[in-house]
Amino acid sequence: MPTAKFKLANGTEVSVEGSIVEIEKLMNLYGADPTKDGPASNPKTPRQKKSDKTQAVANAVGAIEIERALKESDEAESIEVTILDRISMVDRTLLPLYIVHEYIDKTVGLTSGEISKAARQLGISLDQGNVSRTLSGAASRYVIAHSVRKKGVAVNYSISRQGLKYLRSIITGNSNG
Repeated sequence: MPTAKFKLANGTEVSVEGSIVEIEKLMNLYGADPTKDGPASNPKTPRQKKSDKTQAVANAVGAIEIERALKESDEAESIEVTILDRISMVDRTLLPLYIVHEYIDKTVGLTSGEISKAARQLGISLDQGNVSRTLSGAASRYVIAHSVRKKGVAVNYSISRQGLKYLRSIITGNSNG
């Protein structure tokens, strides 16, 4: 879990542990500047630029946050029956994107690796390669890529309006999509 140490304006030294978003909120609340107060003490956590808030949120949206958001949602039981208990690569691939869009942050995209990890956290096994092929193939009409696909470069994907409509129809049982 990321940690950060910073000094407040009155000289008080603070050590915080939590997600990057939580740390950033606390730093903003107490007037600390994450770009001036040094890197987080966790060497695996990259230094975040203040102007790059979308990336900070994207880094903080992990498999556990997606699972928590799904469990706290009103659609949890329906999603379990209509998506998690069935075998549809497109539906299972779109599910983490749907959860992030509906319950976390509409501006955040996920890579195929993050989708694979989130699916694993939800109890379904999706290989990253299969997720990537599905996103560029069968599910391409339901997602928006944040950049042009290049071999070896991770691309963030968000669910499109058509994808939202499709998954909502699956979740509610109206598979007319």
